[in-house]
Amino acid sequence: LPVDPSAELAALSSRLEKMEDAARTAKRSAASGMPPIDSERGLAHAGMVAVAAMTAADAGGGDPAQWLPVLRRISDAGLELGDLGRLDALVRARPPSSAVLLADIRPLVDMMETDEARSSGNGWWDSATGRLGDFIRFRRSDADAASNRTAEVDDSPLRKMQRAAATGGLQAALDASRDVTAPPEPLRAWQEAVTRRLELDAALAALGAAAASRLAAPGVSG
Repeated sequence: LPVDPSAELAALSSRLEKMEDAARTAKRSAASGMPPIDSERGLAHAGMVAVAAMTAADAGGGDPAQWLPVLRRISDAGLELGDLGRLDALVRARPPSSAVLLADIRPLVDMMETDEARSSGNGWWDSATGRLGDFIRFRRSDADAASNRTAEVDDSPLRKMQRAAATGGLQAALDASRDVTAPPEPLRAWQEAVTRRLELDAALAALGAAAASRLAAPGVSG
């Protein structure tokens, strides 16, 4: 991965200029009946470097958007990179990292449970499901009642979301959070941020895979 983004940008720009010159030469050669110059391998390699740099900038708190002009030039030169307009929108309104979003789950759950306990008097475990009557059970002993309450809390959608995050990561936590009835604004904002993060990660992975696939394709030279 590039250490100095500005230097790497300059190097890639210089390489792209050479490829563009080669492409213009290829067009002139084709018009004159000469065999064309193939620079696909160079384009694919440049694409991989740019995607790796963008991914590193995203993960390291840098500015991944600075690599978009490079990717556009690579795409214009002939390498298929998909919807760069959508990637532009994602990196310019960049969501928090996966690590930050996972770390947000615990305080989010605590806040929601506390807020619901204050507003309902019965805790989030019963009000969030919309079936308060199903959760209230009379027991002869306080110990039995406390045990039942603990079991219901542990089985709540928010607690399931916490467990899903620990075992399955961000996508699993997002899926589990969809079971929360009438999610409050903080949870909706978290869900939207997670959705954007997963989409950005998938877009970067797809870009890298496209460039790598083209680089490894039989018959590609440059």
